[in-house]
Amino acid sequence: MSVAGQGVRANMLLCDAAQVVGEKLYILGGGWAYAWLQNTEAPISVAAAIDLVVPWDFANRNLKLVLRIVTEDFEAVVPEGTEDPLQQEGNLVVGRAPMLRPGTDIHVPIVIPFAPVRLEPGGYVCELLVDSDSVARLGFQVALLNAQP
Repeated sequence: MSVAGQGVRANMLLCDAAQVVGEKLYILGGGWAYAWLQNTEAPISVAAAIDLVVPWDFANRNLKLVLRIVTEDFEAVVPEGTEDPLQQEGNLVVGRAPMLRPGTDIHVPIVIPFAPVRLEPGGYVCELLVDSDSVARLGFQVALLNAQP
């Protein structure tokens, strides 16, 4: 049984940029669901500001994080000129603060940015996986400013 299936949760927000300072998320251009492009050659900046909620009994375990952007049909997005899908991977071990009450959830602010990328107009999903389990998903649309509905 994987760790995330037992209780790791996440609150996620798409943004243009963000950073963690003093255990707080500082977000620029946050909460968007549409990326409006002047033309199909324009790259967009995508970052995920995440409040990862780790249960007390999952502290001091290695958690594998994957943040990926896929199509709305959950097909891999491979940026032009690369062979790898659009995703970021990493590992995280969450410790317990000395004065934390036993049983308390541990909130970990995380920012995972992508390099500016060109995406074709259409629907996409930004998905966070922890130990291969999906813990957060946000759909978004990429559209041209001059496109007619």
